Amino acid sequence: MLPVVLAAAWFGEAPFMLLLTVAAAVAGYEWAGLMVEDARLEDRLPAALILTATVLAGGLLGLAPALGVALGGAALIFMLFRRGGKPDSWLMGAGILYIAAALLALLALRDTAPGGFLWTMFLFLVVWSTDIGAYVTGRTVGGPKLAPAISPAKTWSGF
Repeated sequence: MLPVVLAAAWFGEAPFMLLLTVAAAVAGYEWAGLMVEDARLEDRLPAALILTATVLAGGLLGLAPALGVALGGAALIFMLFRRGGKPDSWLMGAGILYIAAALLALLALRDTAPGGFLWTMFLFLVVWSTDIGAYVTGRTVGGPKLAPAISPAKTWSGF
């Protein structure tokens, strides 16, 4: 994936928006899977679609319309999950807003900030370095598991 991410960041605009759109769909799908026990496609699809629409709105229309899509989508998700009797419906909506904010910030950083490519690369390097450091520390030090049901190999030392 590294060459794909680097190429999309280098070319910016449409390629980077496409990468973030795919990331949004995956993030929404996964978030709904974490929030709903034995999640089916109909549980996961609304979150994936809302986050995808948010990123597309951000890239095509700007940040203000994208924030509107994210807020409206989070409210819709909250109502759907609450009506369906799913626990933690507020957390589902809050997660949508959190993911949307991160993706829109990354989109804005790359495409509108002065030196956007360099700042995006700096952010990627910081995240990748901390992730690799956590992995190496966890594998070297070991210790008790952090959340075995979610991430079976993640240890407290790696965290």
